[in-house]
Amino acid sequence: MNGPSRRHHLRLLSAPAATLSVGGEVGRVGAYVADRLGRGEIAPSTAVVIAAVLRKWERQAGDPPWTEEQAAAWVQDPTVRPSTRKSRLTKLRPYVRWLMIQGVLDQDPTLRIGRIRVPKGAPRDLSEREVQALLAACPDERARLIVLLMVHCGLRCGDVARIRAEDLDPGRRLLSVRAKGGGGEITHVVPIPEEAWGAVAGWMRRHRIHSGPLVRAYDRARRLRPIGLDPHRVSRLVGSWLRQAGRK
Repeated sequence: MNGPSRRHHLRLLSAPAATLSVGGEVGRVGAYVADRLGRGEIAPSTAVVIAAVLRKWERQAGDPPWTEEQAAAWVQDPTVRPSTRKSRLTKLRPYVRWLMIQGVLDQDPTLRIGRIRVPKGAPRDLSEREVQALLAACPDERARLIVLLMVHCGLRCGDVARIRAEDLDPGRRLLSVRAKGGGGEITHVVPIPEEAWGAVAGWMRRHRIHSGPLVRAYDRARRLRPIGLDPHRVSRLVGSWLRQAGRK
């Protein structure tokens, strides 16, 4: 980008956040997310989460430049969980470095923030009784679908979030799984037991899902949108259902 276009781009990126449209994905964060989407680095569902986290940062920190103290206080906030701290860092650091390339920042305020370790939780093997309690806690058809896929197919929250209609083989009742670390590609194939398949087939038939994400987001009127749920959102939902079922 050269000449007037380059200067206009930099003026847009360095303008006060309050003067930029948020809903229309315009502004520093919007330009960053659009750039990564355009280069195929992130999926649309991931872009939504990244944008939300970075806008939260900008609302708190204000317009750049930002200090190391600001970044450290936000990322290492002791009132949030380690997983949230790690998520903040992994989203803020690439954004800051992108802004440096654009000429908006001269220094990286996250440079001295070390790696954030997240303690691994114990595996959640549920008894038949606990599974039934969890299913009873499911508030709707989508929740039941998510739980049945996890229980019967051994899927993680991220695996469920990444399922596309094209990954299902109805004839053989098989699911091609896009597991974490696979770069969005198929990593393995699992059979879908009868109860889970009934939920999948009924869901797709009732909501006319023939392609795209299987598990989809709701709009404010509780209608399905054509976009999938982010893995973190699936994890939070499942965690809330487990708590309602009496499993911490």
